[in-house]
Amino acid sequence: MDLEYSKSHPNFLELEIPRFTKGRLKLVEPKTDLAKASLSWTRNPEVVQYLGGDFSNPSLEKEVERLKKIIEADNEYNWMIELDNRVIGAVAINKIQETSEALGAKAGSLVILIGEKHHWGKGIGHQVLRAVLDWAFEKSDFKFMTARALKQNYASLKTLEKLGFEEIGESPYVDGLIDGKPATWVDFRLGREKHLRK
Repeated sequence: MDLEYSKSHPNFLELEIPRFTKGRLKLVEPKTDLAKASLSWTRNPEVVQYLGGDFSNPSLEKEVERLKKIIEADNEYNWMIELDNRVIGAVAINKIQETSEALGAKAGSLVILIGEKHHWGKGIGHQVLRAVLDWAFEKSDFKFMTARALKQNYASLKTLEKLGFEEIGESPYVDGLIDGKPATWVDFRLGREKHLRK
């Protein structure tokens, strides 16, 4: 592992997920040389439709720049998801400062993208998020984790509930429509103590 990222991100670790039995699943340091792989995800409207970001007019140059910003950001932790030595997605804890201020203790917002559709529905998201939560609550000093999912994103809603997140409200989706209809975020929160009891 290149130690530069871990130097600027205290307690950062690459993570093996041995409990996933359908392949070698790892969370690895983000690098710009993975931009070609991640560009294939951001070019696919079906893959990014529930993320709430602007992925219009994707290009390799834009994707390299996006990854540089991710690597340099000190208000978030990022991992690329690797399955059998191939990068298939990304996971992050972001908005740490804002979320910590709002909750009065160290907290962040959990986001995930499985970029290759043929890996959807195989339990990868659940295992990845569980590994990140274990790291955040056991090896780092997070007290709370938040997450959100659009109401239409049934798979994400189910995964968050299965991980112990509690629904705490809803907020408007201001980036446009989903499937031609107005959309709403469902907001979730999980505390360290509850996670450690599971």
